[in-house]
Parts: sequence; structure tokens; C-alpha cells
Amino acid sequence: MTRLRELLDEHLKEPFPTSVVKGLDYGGVDCVMVGSDIYGWASRVARGEPLPAEECERFRALRMELVDALPSFPESARPYYEALVEIADIALRI
Repeated sequence: MTRLRELLDEHLKEPFPTSVVKGLDYGGVDCVMVGSDIYGWASRVARGEPLPAEECERFRALRMELVDALPSFPESARPYYEALVEIADIALRI
């Protein structure tokens, strides 16, 4: 869980990508809410809170939606969203 906490801390320090327009969907993904949702679920996992099965499924589905949407984001913003995928990957394995 240490790596997950490190990634969560690093993500909080990252500025929101200036090349992304808040309020727009990229590949069907809300560019702001996807980060909030993934961060929220992963934070709960990092605190040792078990996610109910329904939330785990929604978490997995959102992660896949983000992976599918990555090519729709401006290239300069992709590292920000790829970090969210990594956070989700680690949280979903715990």
C-alpha cells in the first residue's frame, strides 16, 4: 500500500493539465470527474477500507473507460491520466 499512497500524494501535487478543457468529455470520459472518482476510490483502498463489490465493478469499469479514452486526450495531458490508470491498477490489485 505504500506505493499506492506515494502515487496518490504525487497526483495531488500535479497541476491539472492546461491542455484539457474542463467540462468537456474526452472519449466519453469527463476529464475532471474521472480523476476525482479514481482518486476517491483509491484513497479508500489506501486507508484499508474494503470497497463493496458494486463499487469495485464501477471502479474497474471507469478504469477501462479511461484507458479507452486516453487517445482522445491531448498528448501533453496523457501522462496525468496515465498516472490515474496506474493508481487504479494498484488499488484494484490490493
